[in-house]
Amino acid sequence: MRRLERAEAQAALQSLEGRLLLSASLRDEFGLFEPARRFSERLDSLGIEHQFLRDEGGHFDAAFRLATLVRMALEQLNRKTAGDQYYVQSDY
Repeated sequence: MRRLERAEAQAALQSLEGRLLLSASLRDEFGLFEPARRFSERLDSLGIEHQFLRDEGGHFDAAFRLATLVRMALEQLNRKTAGDQYYVQSDY
């Protein structure tokens, strides 16, 4: 997380304008939940907009996370902002 302390890293993450998704399972077999949670908390403290998706499964229980990720990606694609050339319409 030391890189996150650099202004250019923070600016790059801010430029994503909320299009940052972290996903971790509480029973992750590789111990990735706590580092992801701490990273999310640090992003919060820096005011960097993001979403942290938690689930009860393990690392390989990806169906819920993948379905949510696809839904969120479609929502982001559907966010039309000034100057956009493309607008994706979905049935969700």
